[in-house]
Amino acid sequence: LFFNNSAPEGYSTGDFECIFGDRHKMVPAKLSSSGDNVTCLTPAAKEGPGVVLVKLFDATANSQLGSYSFTYAKPIILTAAQPTFGTVRGGTHIIIQGENFLDTDLSGASCQFGEAGEVQTVHARYLSPTSIKCITPPGIVPGNVILRMSLNGQNFHRNGALIFEYTQGARVQSIYPTSGPTSGGTLISIWGSNFRPGNASCHFDANAQIAQVKNPNLIQCVSPSIGLNNDVQLLRLTLNGIDFLSEETPFRFVKRAHIVSAQPNICDILGGTNITVIGAGFDAAPV
Repeated sequence: LFFNNSAPEGYSTGDFECIFGDRHKMVPAKLSSSGDNVTCLTPAAKEGPGVVLVKLFDATANSQLGSYSFTYAKPIILTAAQPTFGTVRGGTHIIIQGENFLDTDLSGASCQFGEAGEVQTVHARYLSPTSIKCITPPGIVPGNVILRMSLNGQNFHRNGALIFEYTQGARVQSIYPTSGPTSGGTLISIWGSNFRPGNASCHFDANAQIAQVKNPNLIQCVSPSIGLNNDVQLLRLTLNGIDFLSEETPFRFVKRAHIVSAQPNICDILGGTNITVIGAGFDAAPV
């Protein structure tokens, strides 16, 4: 509770009291050192969830100094988060599912990562009564952290606290092949480091293809079908469906290779004969 200017001269802690709603007892209010606000601890809501009127009283004169509306909300419950992991660089957009989210004054709505002496808090944005969005802060070290949420920036409930995993940033070193037919269907192998299972996919501009994480150093996906010949698209990789790796690799779509003839078509069993294959679009097929 803030005063327009400052508390009346000569006032101190103990001179003010707050009352929440019509059925609550008065609770003491603490005057700040700056003298421009007082703090009072909310009592339990006897009426249950809802909006009550908070009144500030001058205890010495038994007179009301002001009032404002205050909302008692049901404790929030967290049930899931997507994605469940992101890099230690931070910046991962997380959608948190749960219950009892309120679209009130959410300037204090927050997500909290970690606990004890390693806690980081970021702003949260209301999406619906069952979903909230926040962006991960940078992690200290790779590993699991506790994820909690608060509607007011103070009460971080333990009901359904979630686990979020910070991971080392993955990197792409090379891909093969770097071209394929416009009809799609080319199996592409992506080599790199720190790959992990999750919600991996390859993106060719606006086309997303499911990717399979074979091991921490290899991911495979299949190129999509497109209509343009010699169209170069950037292949981007995500492991969690949200964050894209920084490396973008050009992939060229060309007409499918077509064989017309091969000469000669016979040789002796000793081998050593050079065979010339005649056709078109051979740059689309790895040799």
